[in-house]
Amino acid sequence: MTPRLAFLLGALTVTVLVTSYVTFTRLVDPDQFRPRVTRVIQSVTGRPVSLEEITFTLASGPLTLELKNLKIEGENPDEPPLLLLEKTIIGVDFLALLRSNLKVTSLTLVNPQINLVQRGEKLLKQARVTARLSDYKMESELGLGLADLSLGQISIQNGILTLLNW
Repeated sequence: MTPRLAFLLGALTVTVLVTSYVTFTRLVDPDQFRPRVTRVIQSVTGRPVSLEEITFTLASGPLTLELKNLKIEGENPDEPPLLLLEKTIIGVDFLALLRSNLKVTSLTLVNPQINLVQRGEKLLKQARVTARLSDYKMESELGLGLADLSLGQISIQNGILTLLNW
């Protein structure tokens, strides 16, 4: 193969990939998945969830979702929310999705505010019970539990964690 032919094939491949990505992001509205994402998070956490918007971004690879203003309510209305996230950036392995596997390549939480409320019982015991229940609910919703979830990298930018005795 001549260098010129290799260059032309490379340029053609890049052009096809860029065109495919632009077409995909124009034809598929990621915000259409907002009700499903909200329902899954609500099912897994057992708490009301609100999510303002889901968009595509190129922050962490070709298939990256950006969730804006995610809020998971506290156990009681008089408590602060369990989680407030200004922005969540989720990188997903597209080839794994084609094989029906969820492989999160990166997760970035921007300005998270986490409020853990401790009531009479020990917080770690409560967390353990909640994690087991969440794993069961996640498996029933997505077909895979926490142990099946593949996660590449997690980063937190400017987070706040508050532990409250209620």
